[in-house]
Amino acid sequence: MIEEPARFGFRRWISRVCVTASIGIILAVANPELRESIVFMLGTERLSVAPCDTADGALEVASTSGGICFIIDTDPMPPDEAVARLVSTGLPLIWLVNREHSQSLEKQHFVEKPKLGERLMAAVRDAIGCNAKQPT
Repeated sequence: MIEEPARFGFRRWISRVCVTASIGIILAVANPELRESIVFMLGTERLSVAPCDTADGALEVASTSGGICFIIDTDPMPPDEAVARLVSTGLPLIWLVNREHSQSLEKQHFVEKPKLGERLMAAVRDAIGCNAKQPT
């Protein structure tokens, strides 16, 4: 059984969660500098990341390798069909938005750019916490 993050510390807990999935975070960001920056930041937290430049690429990774959540940039916004497919996976979604977003949806988080840092990590922690899978 995977321990709760509050009980054992986030870094130790997340490394155990990521072992249960071949891919941890599936990242879709078109801007290569932003994508590399987020991959680096998540890597410092020992999270495995599958970087993609489109939502369709992220969906392909999810269908072949699994994952525990998506981080999707809205610049440019993925097509409606891709958004529907992302939501239908049941994985938590973290949307990177250009302005403050007050909408709150189940299993969906909105993080304003360029204020990523700790806000993005908080959204990742929350997303993973609600989607941690038990090892089989």
